[in-house]
Amino acid sequence: MSYSDGKWIAYGYAKPRQVLGYIDGDEFLRDGAGVPIFRIDGEELYDLKGRYRGTIDDFGNATNLTGDRIFTLEPG
Repeated sequence: MSYSDGKWIAYGYAKPRQVLGYIDGDEFLRDGAGVPIFRIDGEELYDLKGRYRGTIDDFGNATNLTGDRIFTLEPG
């Protein structure tokens, strides 16, 4: 699935659940101020220096290299 198409909201896993950022039709997950946090290429997650940081599964769950959850994406 390509998460760089369309609009998505990224939610963190801490309680209470909070919005971490947004994807708005491009390959960047941005915080609430519009500052890029991650770059998304298909199901791969990169930091802004181009380093591979993890994957996003077909359900929108992003995990890092050790399998820890980072965020989940929902249509927005």
